Amino acid sequence: MTQQKAAPERAVFLFTGPKNWRDRIRTRLHQANPCITLDGDGEFGPKLNRYRDFLGRDARLVFLDFSSDLNIDALAALSGTIEAGGILCLLLPEQQTPFIKRMLELSSATAYVTTVTPTTEENIWSRIEAAKPRKQTTQAQTGVIATPSQQQVIQSLLRHDHDCIVLTADRGRGKSTTLGLALKALVARQPELDVIVTGPHPNAVATLLKYAENCAQFVAWDKLLDNPTQRSQSKLLVIDEAAAIPLHILKQLVESFEVLAIATTVEGYEGCGRGFILRFLEWLAKRTDYNHYQLTQPLRWAADDPLENWLNKLLLLTDITATEVTQHAASFHYRDCHAAELDENTLHRVVRLLLDAHYQTSPNDLRLLLDDPKQRLLLCLQEQLIGVIWYCDEPALAADLRDSVMAGTRRLKGGGLIPQALGFYRQSELALQLYWWRVSRIAVTTEFRQKGHASAMLRELKSKAANAGIDAIGTSFGDTAELHRFWQVNGFVPLRYGFKKNMSSGAPSSLMAVPISAGSSQLLQSLALYCEQEQRWRRSGRYAATPQLMDGAKQILTGFSSGHLPFYDAHFAWIVYLDGHVNQQGQYHFIQSWPAQVSSNTICHDLQCSSQQQATQNLRRMAKSLLENTSY
Repeated sequence: MTQQKAAPERAVFLFTGPKNWRDRIRTRLHQANPCITLDGDGEFGPKLNRYRDFLGRDARLVFLDFSSDLNIDALAALSGTIEAGGILCLLLPEQQTPFIKRMLELSSATAYVTTVTPTTEENIWSRIEAAKPRKQTTQAQTGVIATPSQQQVIQSLLRHDHDCIVLTADRGRGKSTTLGLALKALVARQPELDVIVTGPHPNAVATLLKYAENCAQFVAWDKLLDNPTQRSQSKLLVIDEAAAIPLHILKQLVESFEVLAIATTVEGYEGCGRGFILRFLEWLAKRTDYNHYQLTQPLRWAADDPLENWLNKLLLLTDITATEVTQHAASFHYRDCHAAELDENTLHRVVRLLLDAHYQTSPNDLRLLLDDPKQRLLLCLQEQLIGVIWYCDEPALAADLRDSVMAGTRRLKGGGLIPQALGFYRQSELALQLYWWRVSRIAVTTEFRQKGHASAMLRELKSKAANAGIDAIGTSFGDTAELHRFWQVNGFVPLRYGFKKNMSSGAPSSLMAVPISAGSSQLLQSLALYCEQEQRWRRSGRYAATPQLMDGAKQILTGFSSGHLPFYDAHFAWIVYLDGHVNQQGQYHFIQSWPAQVSSNTICHDLQCSSQQQATQNLRRMAKSLLENTSY
C-alpha cells in the first residue's frame, strides 16, 4: 500500500482547565461530530472501556473524555485509528496527577501536540473543523499497491516455503493489510482453500478481512477450540493481533490447526506485544519452521509522526540502550521508592523491563504506578537497573467494611486484593485486619536471570516489611510449576487455588503468602493447612481431619449459608463438616457423593432444581439448617 507523499501531520489537543470550561468544551467537541467518541460515564457515547469495539476503523477526528476515567489503554489503542492529517482530542480531568503533569510537560516539547486552556482555545477550532470526517465513498479497494516490504511477505506466503509466517510491526505499518492482500492472492491461485481468520475480537481483524475481500471468514478462537469440526486439514488458520490473545490459547491454536500466518502489533497495542514476542517465538521455534518478517515503514501516517513520537515518549514504548554491567554481587544496592520519584531514564528502564518480562503489562499500569501512592517499587541497581519488584500497599480494612466484603456484597476498588480474597473465599475476618504488602510483578534483566537476584530482592522486601510493621506479604499469579517452586523456595505458602484458569498463563490462579509478623503466622498456618487438605481432597477424595480444619470449614460454611460465596468454594467445607457430624450425613448424602469436579447439571438433577441459581439457594438453606442443628 503506497504511502502518500508528504502526508499531513497528525495532531493532538490536550484540553485542561476548570470544570465549567471543560463542560463547555465537551459540548463543542461533540458538536464537531468526531468519528470516535468515548467517555468514562457513557453519557455522550460508549464508555472508554469499550475502546476495542473501534479498532480496525479509520478516523479523522477522535475525542476521548478522560474527565472521570483516565484510560490510557484506550489512548494507546485508538491513536492507531487516526489517519494522516487527523486529530486526537483529550479532555483531561481537573486534578493534575503525576501522569497528567508528565503528559503536559511532554506536550510542551513536541510539535503538533498542543495544550489548550481557556485563554488559548480559539486558536484551534478551525483546525478541528478541517479535520471533521469526510463523507464516506463506496469506491472499491482497487489500485492498492504493496510496498517492497509488504510484497516480500506476500510472496513468501504464496510460496509457502515455511510452515508458518510470523509478521510483526508497530501500529500503522500495514500489517493487517499485507495479510489481507496475501490471502486474496493465495485464494485466487487456489480457490479450493478454506481460510479462517481469528483474533481477540472481530474489530481487531476488520482491516485484514477488508483487504482479503471475502477470501476468508472470521471465527472466534473459543469457537474454534470448542468445535472439533473446525479442525479439518483442509482449513488454514490466520491469527491477527496475537499478543492480545492469552498465550496458552495461542499455543492451543498452533497445536490444533495448520497455521498459515501469525501477526501481532509489537508496540502501541495495549503495550503488550514486545514481551509476548520474546516468549512466543522461543516456544514456536521448538515446534515448527517459521519465517519472521517485520514491517517498519509507517503507511497510514507520515514517518516521524508527531502523535506517534509523543505517545511513544509518554508511554515509554521505545527501546532504551543498555550499558554493560559487571556482575559483582557486592556492588548491588536497593532503592525503595514510588515511580513518581524516579528520573525519566530510570522510569523508562523500569517500564521496559516490566514490558519485556510480563507481556500483559499495559499502558494503564504506567498510569497506576505514577498516580497511585499505594504502588511501590523496589529496585535492584548496579551501574544500571538489574531488577524490580512492583508491590502494593494493602492496609487493614476499616471495621465497618469487613462484613460486607465477607458477605460478597462489596468489592473495594483500588487495592486490597489479598485481604479481600481471603476475607471472602476463606471467610477470614482476621485477614481483613492485617496489614499486607502484595507483590504485583517481579522482573530481572535477561543477563542476570537464574542467578538468585529475584530471591535476593524478595529477602530485601521481607526485611523492609518487618521494619515497617507489615504483617504479611502475598502474591497472586497463574500457578505454573516453575512459578510455584520459585515462591515456595522463598518461603511463600499457598492459601487458595482458584478453579478457573488464569487467562494469561492458562493455569489456575494461586494466592500465596509469607508471614512477617508473629500475629500473622498462626493465621497463615491455618489457611495453608486448609488449602493443602482441600487440594488433597480434590486430587484423591481424601484428606486428614483435624480440629483446626473443622474450624476453617465451619467458618466457610457459615459464610456460604448467609452470603454470596459460590458452592464450589464451599464444597470441601461441606465435606469436612459432615464428616464431623455423622448423625447428619443421611439427609445430605448426595453432597458427600459429589466429586470435587461435580457439574452444575448433576447438582440441579440431584436437588430437583430447574436452574443453578435455585440449586444454590436450596444449598444455602440446607447449610443454615445444618449449622443451626449442630454444634462444634
